[in-house]
Order: sequence, then C-alpha cells, then structure tokens
Amino acid sequence: METSPDASFLYAAIEDLQGTVRALDIKAEVLLVAMTVPLYDASGIAATLSKLLREGLVGFRILTAIIVLWIALAWIAAFIATFRVLVASHNPSDAIPDHAPAKGSFFAGHLFKFTRKDLIRDRLVTCSHTLRQHLDELPTGDEQVKAELAFEHLKLAFICSRKIAMFNFAVRLMTAGVYASVLLLILHIVS
Repeated sequence: METSPDASFLYAAIEDLQGTVRALDIKAEVLLVAMTVPLYDASGIAATLSKLLREGLVGFRILTAIIVLWIALAWIAAFIATFRVLVASHNPSDAIPDHAPAKGSFFAGHLFKFTRKDLIRDRLVTCSHTLRQHLDELPTGDEQVKAELAFEHLKLAFICSRKIAMFNFAVRLMTAGVYASVLLLILHIVS
C-alpha cells in the first residue's frame, strides 16, 4: 500500500513533535537536577541567611526577609512547574473537540486500564480488546489513516505546547529567583 503525501507529512510531523517532547523532557530533568544543587549546602545557606536577618538596620532585615521569601517561593513554584513538565496532566484527546472519526488507534491508550491497586500490587492487567477486535478497529482506508494521524498530531501538539509553556514558566521563575539573589547580595554588600 502506497502512502499518500498527506499521511507522509502527518507522520513526519508526529515524529518531529515526539522528538521535541523528548528534548523538553531532558531539559526539564536537567533543570530539576540543577535546582537541587543548593540543597546540598542547605545548612550553610540557612546559616548565612540567619546571619543576614540578624545584622544591619531593621529596614534592611525586613527587605532581606521579603527577598528571601520571594526566592523560596520562586524556587518552589519553579520546581513544581518543572516537575509538571514531566508528568502527564490528563488525556490530551480531551483538548481536541469533535475528533470523530478518529478513534485513537495510533497511540491505542484505551486498550489497558490500570487502577492504583494494579500499579501498587503489580497485577497483570489484560487488554480490553481481543486481537480480532483490535484488527477490526484499525483504519482501513487512506482517509481513515489520515484522520488517525491528524488526531495524533493534534494530541502531540497539545502535549508539546503544554510542556513548552510549563518549562518557560519554570525558567522565568528561576530567573526571577536569581535576580532576587543578586539583589540580596548587592544590598548586603552596600549595607
């Protein structure tokens, strides 16, 4: 069976988005690791912050406390946002209105249903379809194949867009935290 140019294009677009999703996951993993580096010297950081909060004029101590609180909140929010880049939030097909006639056969995520008990006990979960049922649901014509590929492309576009937005949000928060740290350093050099 010869593949149509439309189907070839959609398949190439799917592969491209899959590569982008993988790259975003790797960047998020690196950012998570980088964000944990300060935790290795948490006691040293706490001692320095305690000293800064005990010394100097009252106004500088209040400003220091506000900046430290901002840094902590930015770090926590950035950590959560970065972690969310790596975790699926919900079924991406829910973000695509009126996706008939596509059934989602490209990904086939509907074939196995796991409960929390299944995951904890590592219980065998069987397929919801027999081989014959699965074969009967596969797209047969070029238009059905294109519909399935287009549906998968839209789902991946949603996943990719969400990951980019969350990653950019995390980077902006981390950048704001770094700027606040530099401001804190400058204030205490000046004071």
